[in-house]
Amino acid sequence: MGSPTLKAKVEHNYKKYPANSERLCLTCNHYVADAFSAYKDGVRVRHEARCTVFRLKSGRAYRVLWDHGCDAHDNSEYMAKCERGTR
Repeated sequence: MGSPTLKAKVEHNYKKYPANSERLCLTCNHYVADAFSAYKDGVRVRHEARCTVFRLKSGRAYRVLWDHGCDAHDNSEYMAKCERGTR
């Protein structure tokens, strides 16, 4: 039994995309790479990405993966960086 799916993920059609897709979470403005970290004895043992669309709370249900995407995808900042030549 896994964690329950967030209603927001269902509404925004969050799903896995091919690695060469333009709709990946990794290129989205809403993607926050190190939003949640778990520490054990003062050492970071895990970090997980979050999405501002799905909220930045802790828990597996709020985790987003870089190779997934959704209908709320917005990569305008990423495209501007690519045009300037700074990734």
